[in-house]
Amino acid sequence: RAALAAREARVGVKSPVAYISIPAAAIPLAQAGQQLRAREGDVNIVISLKYDAGQAVLDRVGQRKDLRPLGGVITTGLAVQAGPRAVAVNLPGEGKASLEIPLAEDSLQRAGDPRKINAYCSDPAGEEWVYTRTKVDLANRRAILPEGGVNTSFTLMAYTPVFEDLRGHWAQGDIEYMAAKYLAQGTAAATFNPDGEITRAEFTTMLARALNIKDYPGGEGGFSDVPPGAWYGGSMTAAFRAGLVEGVGAGRFAPAAPVTREEMAALLVRALERLGYEVHLDQGEAVAIVGRYADQGQIHAWAREDMAKAIKAGLLEGTGAGTIQPGAGANRAQGTVAIKRLLEKVELI
Repeated sequence: RAALAAREARVGVKSPVAYISIPAAAIPLAQAGQQLRAREGDVNIVISLKYDAGQAVLDRVGQRKDLRPLGGVITTGLAVQAGPRAVAVNLPGEGKASLEIPLAEDSLQRAGDPRKINAYCSDPAGEEWVYTRTKVDLANRRAILPEGGVNTSFTLMAYTPVFEDLRGHWAQGDIEYMAAKYLAQGTAAATFNPDGEITRAEFTTMLARALNIKDYPGGEGGFSDVPPGAWYGGSMTAAFRAGLVEGVGAGRFAPAAPVTREEMAALLVRALERLGYEVHLDQGEAVAIVGRYADQGQIHAWAREDMAKAIKAGLLEGTGAGTIQPGAGANRAQGTVAIKRLLEKVELI
């Protein structure tokens, strides 16, 4: 009770089917106490986990061949109780429950590629399964949901998107993995266009989503060339406000321009720093790193250190024949793989 009173604790419940942990500070005890006409110190927190092995998952998946159910449905519950009365409560604002679901051997076998195991939560209407951010911890055989909810239902499924134009491509595995985590999207139902250019808008949006930066509603970031309602507007504005991306001058963002490899390096390094990961360069190390490439003289002065850091961190590689091609437009495969390496570096996937 002392820890709860200080609101510094996490409270949780562990069962054979899942473990849920909730920050005590996020539980609206005072509001629930008012509803129950009880003092905050006289109420109890009730956390529940229920499992249903029925057909609810299969019924909603239907005939989709890219989704493979791996088990039943886990329903989380959170309530505040005073005597015989109880009221269900949700977590307001940024309060998040974390959920861990054990991965049984048969689930791993059905998944095929365990990296493509995801958790899905039930939508409010109970008609669809909606992806929720999932990290698969194979060493401990568990799926981790850092943003699980309460008073909702979850299930595990393997998602295997298929892109016909990826077969034999050098980035096939990485792209399929990022698509399975809903961090990369195709250009059509079965097409990814890996060698097509990736624009500044596309790369910024992909990076913002990978970092779980929420879209900024209705924002255009003050750029004259970003029209109201642009599909990338919310992500671009959020990334701009987070200090990840900058304009190109004269009040423009140039959303349709290809993102260059040196621009990509700068965004990746800023993302690393936002996540608390610093790439340290000794004196003269930046010069030595970029000096390996015959075209290092083409790197703009503002980008030299970021290029060196991105290379040292393993986020960016040369393009062959001893070049780095800093001013060349990155393609969709390169952009996707770079973001995957970033997420691996900071252990978000």
